[in-house]
Amino acid sequence: MDIRHKNRIEVVENLFAYSFSQPSFVAPHKSELFDLIVPKLTEIDATIAKYAPKFPIDRISKTDLAVLRLAVYELVVKPVEPPKVVINEAVELAKELGGEKAYTFINGVLEKKIMEKSSTTDNLFKYENYLLSVLTLYSNLLLGRNVNM
Repeated sequence: MDIRHKNRIEVVENLFAYSFSQPSFVAPHKSELFDLIVPKLTEIDATIAKYAPKFPIDRISKTDLAVLRLAVYELVVKPVEPPKVVINEAVELAKELGGEKAYTFINGVLEKKIMEKSSTTDNLFKYENYLLSVLTLYSNLLLGRNVNM
């Protein structure tokens, strides 16, 4: 088993256990990643709630929630891996640890997040190209160059 996959399983197990005993929690596995995720849970849960509006946080199974929390952290809070890698890993974790259809739910929630992000990125890219063409046109006019419109 890949060491990164094993580490993610341990983080999911920690997050699962944490969801039952927050105030006096002692993690079963020592994990730096888990320690980074816990202070961001409010932000992470708000993101999950935004992309799964029909499923309140307290109604999502604890295993699915743990997988989603890890994936949202890796996608939003501290993106290191490409989004498709994070989603694929989350789906694999859901297949291993979650219920029968957990992976479809997790994939749907995370894909919504990625689609929104790519749409925003596309719009920014179009706007930057527009500004660049306007600036080029304006500088050519200032320099007295012949500009065909």
